[in-house]
Amino acid sequence: MRAPTLLLLIPLLAAGGCLAGSEGGTADAAASVDTASTLDAADTHGGGTQGGDTAQAIDTAQVEDTAPAADTDTVGPGPDAGGGFVPPGPVDESVCTDCATGISVTEGHTVGVLTRVHLIGPATTADGATIVDWQWVVDAPTGSVSLFAPSARAQRPTFELNVVGRYRFTLWVTEAGEGRIPKSAGAYDVDAVAGDALLVELTWHTPGDGDESDEGFNAFGESVGSDVDLHVNLSRFANGFDLDQNGVPDGWFDDRWDCFWSNPHPNWGAETLDDDPGLDRDDTDGAGPEVTRITPGDGTVETYEIGVHYWDDWGFGEALATVRIYVFDELVAEVTDVRLVNHDMWEVASVAWPSGEVTLHAAEDGTQRIRHDYWDLLFGL
Repeated sequence: MRAPTLLLLIPLLAAGGCLAGSEGGTADAAASVDTASTLDAADTHGGGTQGGDTAQAIDTAQVEDTAPAADTDTVGPGPDAGGGFVPPGPVDESVCTDCATGISVTEGHTVGVLTRVHLIGPATTADGATIVDWQWVVDAPTGSVSLFAPSARAQRPTFELNVVGRYRFTLWVTEAGEGRIPKSAGAYDVDAVAGDALLVELTWHTPGDGDESDEGFNAFGESVGSDVDLHVNLSRFANGFDLDQNGVPDGWFDDRWDCFWSNPHPNWGAETLDDDPGLDRDDTDGAGPEVTRITPGDGTVETYEIGVHYWDDWGFGEALATVRIYVFDELVAEVTDVRLVNHDMWEVASVAWPSGEVTLHAAEDGTQRIRHDYWDLLFGL
């Protein structure tokens, strides 16, 4: 496994014109990592249960759909997932892209991350021939392991845009009659945006897991994937345990001031303000993402600490974790492919508010700040 490469990300923020960034160094390095890495609507997690909330669409413009309704059962042989389909030729993006006889997406071209979009394929070709088979393919951002539902062979499938970025959907259709060679029906781009003042996204790749898209538990009650968890705490209040025994509470697993799977929607402020964090996704069976959003109230001056804990590897071994931090829809920090083993606690970064300045943490030797064998006494690891 190659070591992560650190990059500096200092984009101009959309709000207030302030810069997000931090100073380089060994103790607390402001940096980002550039490499490839990679919840489920409702997952049961250890001692708690958290359902995934669907993000509200940012762009409410609707795409007109005049194609007649059709049964979503598909006809003919072929793979069940878009990733296994080999297109017979290039995509013809000039063929009815974003029109009634081509592809349409009910939610439009821009939505909030975690939105499940509704794709609509045509029932007939431009010349009126009946279509009997549909094959959807998606080019998704790194970290997404979403699948078409009920399948990539449905005329009107859905697809969850579970990480921030651009998704390109292409469709291949087959007409009735002899020959039946799939033809391109065009392409459609949808951007999944953060849409919040502060959004933290965790994804991970487990090399020992042969199928990171499967969900749930096997017949023996074991998870079918590794369980890595996102933590975001309010540093000036968070206590939690002092498992490193340095005389200072670590802040993680605090039952009020740490937002994580057992405390997904804590109350951090006035009851009348919508300024509390929310863990929108808790994934217990591999790959992620886990997503936490915060919209601080006016006048808020705080520091948020971001951490990642490897709760249970379920026998799949090490995981390569990636964290991305967005401030007002801008990616301000990214760390990818950080190697974690079972029960590791990775202290990722702090975010100062309202500046949006991100400081990525590092150990004294310049490596990631990871505490091994971080046993959580409260939950009995």
